[in-house]
Amino acid sequence: MLKSSKEQQQKQQQQQQQTQQEQTNNSKTLDTHHWFQHLEEITVTVAPEREGFIFKHVNYIVTNEKRSSIVLRRYSDFWWLLEVLLRRYPFRALPNLPPKKLGGSKYKREIQHEQQTHSIVSSGDATFLEKRRKGLSRFINAIIRHPVLRQDDIVARFLTEPSELSAWRKQNPPNLDEEFKRKTHAIQDLDDMTPMNLDEQLQKARKRVSAGINHYVNLCFIMERMIRRMHGQATDFSRYSIALNSLAEAELRYHAGECRNCQHVVKGYETVAKHMQTESSILEDQVGSATDGVLENLKRFRDLLVSFRDLDERRAKLSVNQTEMISKRVAANRNKVHQNKGVPGLEAEVEKLEESIRADELELTLQQDREIFIRFCMWSELIYLHKQQAFVSSLYQSYVKDSIEFSKLRATNWQDLEAPAFEMPTNVELFE
Repeated sequence: MLKSSKEQQQKQQQQQQQTQQEQTNNSKTLDTHHWFQHLEEITVTVAPEREGFIFKHVNYIVTNEKRSSIVLRRYSDFWWLLEVLLRRYPFRALPNLPPKKLGGSKYKREIQHEQQTHSIVSSGDATFLEKRRKGLSRFINAIIRHPVLRQDDIVARFLTEPSELSAWRKQNPPNLDEEFKRKTHAIQDLDDMTPMNLDEQLQKARKRVSAGINHYVNLCFIMERMIRRMHGQATDFSRYSIALNSLAEAELRYHAGECRNCQHVVKGYETVAKHMQTESSILEDQVGSATDGVLENLKRFRDLLVSFRDLDERRAKLSVNQTEMISKRVAANRNKVHQNKGVPGLEAEVEKLEESIRADELELTLQQDREIFIRFCMWSELIYLHKQQAFVSSLYQSYVKDSIEFSKLRATNWQDLEAPAFEMPTNVELFE
């Protein structure tokens, strides 16, 4: 009994090793070396003028240096692009759009066309507009960095079409068939590349992504709060500098002119105020660097996790098939053909059944191939998500590097103030 149990354990270990080896081979078969080569960078800025006589619409300047294109786009154009891509690539990790208006849900995509009554933008919405601009920038850059989405013709047209996109898309309605139907696929190769334990891996990823979203939302919140405090500190240094200069003017006007050493103290005020203002400028530069750097990168990874979660939810809704029902129907019709074939007077019925069987077999193959393709897409997106960890490392490397540089600038500023500060008179006997 002990020997049999030991042999069984060894056999299980060998099977596990074989399965792991197959998974390793599968992951190597999927060519990913080009995924992160020659990445493009899209910049999105708010156009200075807004269209409309009564209702003002915000235009965005979308610039792509690699394609040598500069185009104007509205929020509704971004919304249209997302809706098109959702139809064309339902089993790819698609990024979400930022909310269209104040009070919009943080992660829910817009589901209605942009209405004029919701397009009025006042000067008080500048902060919201800036957040939305950054959200649109993250959206389009997530698309252009994706190894499949960046090759899409509609994406290319969105980035390069010089005319108004709403007019172009009316004249050129895109093909909305999903990726599986539009392209030819080597189904057997895709099946071979997809690991047998994909469902198990997706289950683990589902838990990790759900927890990761919560953590990254919290990290973004904390980083924003740190940046706000830094901005507040910069403002206070500037205010202190102004107040100290005001004190110096008052001292010279009412008192220091009669005392030589008091004049030295006032000169010290002015020097300290100057370095206080420098400190404020350095902190403001660091605020800008952190806002556009570490904070945006944290939000990019948060958005990526959200897009994978949404993909997983879409797959559960859209990957439903009828293979089991069709298989049963084919089996039943074959039995009928077997029973009726050769029976006089039932030739037409047999021919009809055989035609139905051929149609069902074709549909069955199609649905089975689609399921294989969906599983491959999920595997591919899972690998894409996993490889993004390298960019998280780069995120913190850049953050540390910037923090060191700004710390050096601040330290140098205070060191330069040390000598003038210690030249200020401290001997009470000198003040008579």
